[in-house]
Amino acid sequence: MRYDPAPNSRVIEGAHAAPGQLRFEGDEDDSWQDVDVREQQTIEVLRRLRDANGPRAAELRKQIRSLGVGTLPRLGGPFDVRWLTCLTELERVGVYSHTGIVGASALSELPALRHASLFAFMTNSIRDLDGISRSRSLESLQLSFGGLGDLRALSELETLRHPTARQPAGR
Repeated sequence: MRYDPAPNSRVIEGAHAAPGQLRFEGDEDDSWQDVDVREQQTIEVLRRLRDANGPRAAELRKQIRSLGVGTLPRLGGPFDVRWLTCLTELERVGVYSHTGIVGASALSELPALRHASLFAFMTNSIRDLDGISRSRSLESLQLSFGGLGDLRALSELETLRHPTARQPAGR
């Protein structure tokens, strides 16, 4: 599995003096646009952490407990949740994607994950929910937008808690 941003044939050039500024073909005024590429850099860091060997990489992976990441419509394809499976101590994740979300069932492979929010804006979708019910730690799951369709895959998530349910004393 690799992260390779989908090539955008509309990008004419990038500004060398101002990182994050791009010019797109077909824009009426042919001006530079500010494009935040931090999200794409975060994804690249995740890919490198997943592929890295050695004790330092293993230690870094264990330190990530909470993560929020998003994708922009002009800079790449859907966010693949499987990129997160190396983060064995991840407890909370929020994915905000303008390009869709795939591999959502990989949430079940994160042993410490308790809270997940997946947002797929506009007409993009959240895909591959089958298998998510294997999670033994997920307490809250928020799915927003995303043309969800069939949600039967969630019916066996035994650890989910209703947000208004009262917790027993001492918890």
